[in-house]
Amino acid sequence: MKKAISFLLEAKPVLICLAFALSVVLPGGAALYALTDPVAQEYTIEEITVLGRESKAKVQEGKLIQEMDSSLFQALPFLQVADALKFFTGVSVKDYGGLGGLKTISVRSLGAHHTALSYDGLPVTDVQNGQIDLGRFALDALESISLSTGQTEDIFQPARLFASAGLLQLQSLKPGFAPGKKQNLRLKLQGGSFGLLNPSLLLQRKLNDQHSLSLDVYYLQSRGDYPYLMYYGSEGDLVSRERRRNSDIRQFRLEPSWYWRNTKGSEATVKLYYNQSERGLPGAGIYYNTETSSGQRLWDKQSFIQGHYKSLLHPSWSLRLNTKINGSYTHYLDPSFLNSDGRDEAEYRQMESYLSGALQYRPQSAFSLVFSQDISMQELFSEEFLVNRPQRLSLYTVLAGKASAGAWNLSGNLLFCRIMEEAGAGPQGADYSKLTPSVSVSLRLVQGWYVRAFYKSIFRMPSFNDLYYGRIGNPDLIPENTRQLNLGTGLSTKPLPGQELSLSLDVYANRIENKIVAYPTQNVFIWTMLNLGEVSIKGADFSLDWACSLGKNAALALRASYTLQSVLNVTDPESRAYGHQLPYTPKHSGSGVLLLRAFDWQLSYNLLYSGIRYSGFENYALNRMPAYADQGISLNKSFNLAKTKMTLGAEVLNLTGKQYEIIRNYPMPGRSFRAKLVFSR
Repeated sequence: MKKAISFLLEAKPVLICLAFALSVVLPGGAALYALTDPVAQEYTIEEITVLGRESKAKVQEGKLIQEMDSSLFQALPFLQVADALKFFTGVSVKDYGGLGGLKTISVRSLGAHHTALSYDGLPVTDVQNGQIDLGRFALDALESISLSTGQTEDIFQPARLFASAGLLQLQSLKPGFAPGKKQNLRLKLQGGSFGLLNPSLLLQRKLNDQHSLSLDVYYLQSRGDYPYLMYYGSEGDLVSRERRRNSDIRQFRLEPSWYWRNTKGSEATVKLYYNQSERGLPGAGIYYNTETSSGQRLWDKQSFIQGHYKSLLHPSWSLRLNTKINGSYTHYLDPSFLNSDGRDEAEYRQMESYLSGALQYRPQSAFSLVFSQDISMQELFSEEFLVNRPQRLSLYTVLAGKASAGAWNLSGNLLFCRIMEEAGAGPQGADYSKLTPSVSVSLRLVQGWYVRAFYKSIFRMPSFNDLYYGRIGNPDLIPENTRQLNLGTGLSTKPLPGQELSLSLDVYANRIENKIVAYPTQNVFIWTMLNLGEVSIKGADFSLDWACSLGKNAALALRASYTLQSVLNVTDPESRAYGHQLPYTPKHSGSGVLLLRAFDWQLSYNLLYSGIRYSGFENYALNRMPAYADQGISLNKSFNLAKTKMTLGAEVLNLTGKQYEIIRNYPMPGRSFRAKLVFSR
């Protein structure tokens, strides 16, 4: 790539900074630390842990972040990350049904492409379609899930994580050992309706005071052949009982990790990840044709190796380095495609190389400044594209700062992005450069009561599918631009002894310009991607968290949320869809979780509600989809047997058995059951 090489040569100052940072952590870097840290003994592991907890509480009060930790989602009937995210405020999850169905997230109706995903602090990407299937991430080995909207509180992070409207962060369980213990082992076996079998193993081994290992092994299979009712005719007077077809899945994941940390606060992690799956792609429920409407298959393989290093170079200076090599393979088959071959088959291979460096200057706890630089190279191999091997070189540069003075907290960043496309002899997308700002401010009115505001301008690049895929690709596409404005308040208080209450209310206005949409050109079979869309989003999010101690061995907790959204198409005043709510976006939605802990028992109840929404761009009765409520319960019992802790659990999902659809003609499972057995020692 001649353009890429020439640009890198022009960016010598940035590369020199990265080279200097690398030289610090190579052999000899420890000597630099020893010479510049006369009070190294003050930076103990215990102090770092306490500071982290204090910062976490502050984030929840003064910033717009939502979080669930392992103690909560392990007590609830959740299996995948997407299950937990449905209970986050302002979040909609598109779910095509069953464990093998595609699941994507949209935060405040900005679309899946505008939410970045990080796993253990490094970005997870897909240059082909620009969105990640959340169904491939299970909850078993996760320590926490957090979702930040707009400006993130943690500015000491890779530059690429600033380049999105929202950030979903998955943190895996880090090894932690009780005094005198060198090994943790957890075995879990879960089974349930529709052929669900889900064993997993987590093994953590302490090598010495600084080094530890972790191994996570996960397997999932399900037939997914749940029953549903097919309604014929507008009056629903004809009904047939059907079973979901081609909704099976088999998934295997292997994840070994190495952790290192010294008493001076430096740490490093190396993680290997391998995931493979085979699944059916369930088709839409088609009248009188349920047997042949879904035969498509998908084979996936993803693997990566990523490394993370963090060091305190000096009491005021910290360094963070990340690197990742990622590869994925997708094989798609449609055995009943109407062409001369009688089938449609395609293979896709992605490769990415990624390097990130961040330097933080923090002379005091009330002020910090971060410079972060990322570079990534992505390429895709497929015969289905207009070009044989599209490539994308991306550079992200961030200057971010955070300061506090009394009751005020201010943070912001400037992000510069430079994206370069290379498509060989075929048509290619245009290179792109842009500088985007973000600013956030919060004010503590009284202890525990905050008001906050943020503004963020950001964009998202067209995916390779948007630019180059078959007949619909359009290399002339330009990025979508998004502007976010948010005003909110948060209150944390203790209304009565033994109780804690947190309330949060935010109102926001978002605007998407040059939205990328699929548009028919010659006929209904030939479409293309165009920058035709403009969307106006206005909404309000409300959340409540309440916890009450019922004595020494019992507690009750309630978590509830409500979202009101007006998401309107304001593209063309002459269009019949002008001013109409976007597809699959309810005006009203909410969720609730009630959890009771008593001695070694845990009982939970959850409710998920979605109001009326529309399956098409025009809000007519023909496109209207009814509201639905999905309820579930779970019961867990823990006890000790010799040196082993055992947990037995039972779950009922969709308690009322009410049939509903999130995507039209893709019915969700009815009432189902799961049971689990967990051994920990």
